[in-house]
Amino acid sequence: MRSDELGHQVMILYRDVDETVERFRAWSGFACVEGCSACCETLHVEASVLEMLPLAVELWRRQEAMPVLNAIEGAPHCVRCILYRPEEDRPGFGRCGAYEHRPLLCRLFGFSGRLDRREVPELIRCRRARQQSGGPLHVPDGGAPVPIMRCFTMRLYGIDPTLSRLMPINEALHAALSRVGARLAIRGEEHRGL
Repeated sequence: MRSDELGHQVMILYRDVDETVERFRAWSGFACVEGCSACCETLHVEASVLEMLPLAVELWRRQEAMPVLNAIEGAPHCVRCILYRPEEDRPGFGRCGAYEHRPLLCRLFGFSGRLDRREVPELIRCRRARQQSGGPLHVPDGGAPVPIMRCFTMRLYGIDPTLSRLMPINEALHAALSRVGARLAIRGEEHRGL
């Protein structure tokens, strides 16, 4: 399947994720501290090539792929996501430089859960949220369902299991950009028919 078709399927999944998270947020009242991006500053964010394809396609369409590839290649191996834009004067605050195309983990972190041993949804919260709430939170019945990370991960895997292996986010973006770029080179096109 072509990269743009795969990317389109991933974006459909992302819309479903965003709608599910928003329903849960509205019902639960959970929210991140405005502007907080402490989770983005970790060196351990992972994504798959498949998750990064929508962004790769968009960057090639806008003819911005080569600077991103060069930035990844010029960065030390263990760095935070190159898409993160920190606020210089406020550590732990910033924004995503590709928010619309951010991967699954970035969409779900802080607003998703896992099933505990009793199959009860348990929220996966960041350190700041856990400190505020005192630990894991079990969500009472009767409201919007907790988005379960594993369910969305399996749906992503169903789109293309061969491109769903997790790796450091910058490596995943590099691989996605390279895949789309190679397809363009083979077809002799600049940014059509990805």
